[in-house]
Amino acid sequence: MWMEVFRPDQADRVRREHGDYFTGQGVRITGPAVEQESVANGVRLLVQTLPATWNEAPTILAYQVYGAMTTPSQMLLISYWASPEGDRRYGQQVRAVLTSTNFTLR
Repeated sequence: MWMEVFRPDQADRVRREHGDYFTGQGVRITGPAVEQESVANGVRLLVQTLPATWNEAPTILAYQVYGAMTTPSQMLLISYWASPEGDRRYGQQVRAVLTSTNFTLR
């Protein structure tokens, strides 16, 4: 898991940086992202799950982007990469931590 706080004007650069890292690790995106959007406590959450492979085997790759509903000055990107086995073993705990955390973005 990789977390990064950034300004909205840095969004393209930050996404490219994360994408370049995963590409460099041998992760290959195999199709379009599936997106889900929600709002809680004035914070917008966009979750993108990307079909991907690593070493020619399926892998789990997802981005979560948090930002205030009004014009945000800060945003948070969380990248999650795991093997299917690692996600089965630890994904529930990771998701529990993320859903129990209150993010305050300005």
